Amino acid sequence: MASPLVFSSYSMSTASSSSVRPRIRGGGSSRGGGAFGGGRRHPARPRMQKSKSSLASRRRGIAATTITTRGGEGSSYHDGDDAANSSSSTLTTTTTTTTTKKPSSSSSIRVGRAGGGGKKKMADLSESSSHSQHSQEDRDRVTLRASLIVPVVHGEVIDAAAARADLNDTKQQTVSQVRASLSRLEGQLHEMIVALDGATRAQAEQRQMEEDARVAEAREWIAAWRARGAARIVEDLATHALPPGHGDDDENATQSEQGEEEERPTPKRRMRVAIIGAGPAGLACALIMANLRGCDVHVFERRKDPSKADLNQAFVYNIDARGRKVLELIDHEDGELMDDIESRSVPAGGKLMLKVATPDGTITPSEVTFRSKRTKSLWLPRQALVDALLNAVKRAPRIALHTGSAPVVKISDDLTTVTMDEEKGVAVKPHLIVAADGARSATRQAMEDADGARGHFEPPVMRASPAANLKYKVLVLSDQFGFVNDAAEVAKDGSSMISVRGAVTDGPSRMRLGLLPVRPPQRRTANIIAYDDHVVWEHMSTVRGAERYLENMFPQVDWSKALEPGELDRFVAASGGRFPTPQAPNRLAYVPPPHRDSNKRGDEECVAAVLLGDAAHCFPPDLGQGVNSALEDVLVLDEALEHSRDLYRATSPVEIGRYAATRYRRKREPDARALVNLVAVGYPWQYSQPGRIQSFRTKLWALNYLLRAALHRALPAWFWPACFLMVQNYTDESYGTIWRRAQRTTWRIVVLLVTVLGAAIVSVMRSASMFGAAAV
Repeated sequence: MASPLVFSSYSMSTASSSSVRPRIRGGGSSRGGGAFGGGRRHPARPRMQKSKSSLASRRRGIAATTITTRGGEGSSYHDGDDAANSSSSTLTTTTTTTTTKKPSSSSSIRVGRAGGGGKKKMADLSESSSHSQHSQEDRDRVTLRASLIVPVVHGEVIDAAAARADLNDTKQQTVSQVRASLSRLEGQLHEMIVALDGATRAQAEQRQMEEDARVAEAREWIAAWRARGAARIVEDLATHALPPGHGDDDENATQSEQGEEEERPTPKRRMRVAIIGAGPAGLACALIMANLRGCDVHVFERRKDPSKADLNQAFVYNIDARGRKVLELIDHEDGELMDDIESRSVPAGGKLMLKVATPDGTITPSEVTFRSKRTKSLWLPRQALVDALLNAVKRAPRIALHTGSAPVVKISDDLTTVTMDEEKGVAVKPHLIVAADGARSATRQAMEDADGARGHFEPPVMRASPAANLKYKVLVLSDQFGFVNDAAEVAKDGSSMISVRGAVTDGPSRMRLGLLPVRPPQRRTANIIAYDDHVVWEHMSTVRGAERYLENMFPQVDWSKALEPGELDRFVAASGGRFPTPQAPNRLAYVPPPHRDSNKRGDEECVAAVLLGDAAHCFPPDLGQGVNSALEDVLVLDEALEHSRDLYRATSPVEIGRYAATRYRRKREPDARALVNLVAVGYPWQYSQPGRIQSFRTKLWALNYLLRAALHRALPAWFWPACFLMVQNYTDESYGTIWRRAQRTTWRIVVLLVTVLGAAIVSVMRSASMFGAAAV
């Protein structure tokens, strides 16, 4: 059996030893030198594995050589032999690196192995010409062994280079394949994205085209409807027909109208709208419905003459951007409304001139900033706004005004009617009912009865407020109103606000008068506002007592010219009014389900009813949003009506009314509830409520107001100003948005205060502990 021998390394040294003892690593122990150098021979050991070269040994330039000889039976290699007899021999090369130096007087050649981490040397060949004691046999032996090493080393270099080249080629091929795969995947992904984008764009364009087609169709339908309405107006005028809604022409469609536009659905009749209440909200809604929507409008008012001023409601309105939107929309069709209103009002910007008149006769002017510069508003009395709207109603052709008695509203599954003065036969079967009849709305109670008394409309949800239940009376001043020793006639300037301070400034008897801007020759009004137990009501229960109280409390006013004759008599006899508790019903619209019986259609269908103005939300005049929110209700209802026509393309006026009422309810109810909350906390302490608790709460409110203003100025992205300022300045935002901002600001202020308080407590505790440690 062949005996494999592994030629591991040669070592030649020029030390004191006289012989070179090359070592052959065989199957023996690590201390034995193998077949050479006296080690024990192992002729029948199994063939050893090839030694591995490490990267570190290559970098150090160490040669690693492994020679495996497979001989025939009885072949051997002995120390000192001139030739190696072998039937067959195989030389296996791993990794070889040769280092050659120029021979000198003392030169050495080292061949080391790199296998196993390069910790051992494979060979150390040295030759020194300075030692003459070396024999010729030793030199021949070294020459023979060097001749065996050189081919092996050269072959190992070639094989290692080829292996590295093959490895590099394999790596390059693998990288190329991976890159090719990634490129293919990228291309496929790009194609998928392009295809998906194209499909999405196609779908979006298709939807946009369909929506444009629907809108265009709805606009054509509305234009045709208006054209037919104009033709009917001409026909009514020519034939001296009855007012709109009472003739056969209004009830049924003509034969030509039934055959017109057969390819798309068209309404058989114009929409009839019944509006209960001829206040600012009711009249504005009537003008919108008649002029912009082409509806037949019937307005019912319990008062005989709405143009006659009600001195108990002689308020001064401040119409901001919310209310101006509706008035300008009406003016777009009417053309005269805004001119009429502006001729009766005082324009105001962000600043307002305030003049404070003290009991000693001093008048101090100052500017008050309560709005941003971009905000414009109008000051005008309530009756001036009502008169301007009434003039516009008279110019509108399709509005019928019924006055003199309270209407009776009946809402049922079979028939809905609004009746007034049954002797005259004024009865209307509307397609939509609009309730704008105030805080004590009778129509709202009818809606609650029709809804099955489930509490959706009555009683409304209320929110506590310090200004609720305050009693007020309006004192109308003459055009000769002025102050004692007022040479400059400051009171004649109607564009400024005047605060008349009372002689008693502290305690439960304190009082002051506030005069809002009014354009002459309209008269100023002074509101006396106090609780029931205030002494002012006891003193002003008689005419003589009222004269003495006014002269003693406000000596700076020339009362001999300030009041018209008989004004105090009217003031004493008047019952006055009370600020309502902030309130709003759970629902702002009643939308009954349609009839299951398909034969009951048209006037016999259940119609919808909506709430506007004080019937939808009622509160004290703390924020000046009573008339503005009511006019905004009208705008939201008009948008809901337009959306229902364009989106649903309803063919029945009753269906249009139901769709509009549903959309109005969903959009307006959150704002109504938010507005009630805003008024409850916005500015309720402005009426100088007497009492220690009220005084303390007033100071807390002022501190909160200033804190929010300072935080908003320092961190506007995290903190919002007080509710009063947000309502006045952010007129483009809904009440719901403003309320949510106020709540977030409140929570952030609470977190900030708790953090500051905790930090202060920790600081105090640390200081106490340090003081205690120092004392010890």
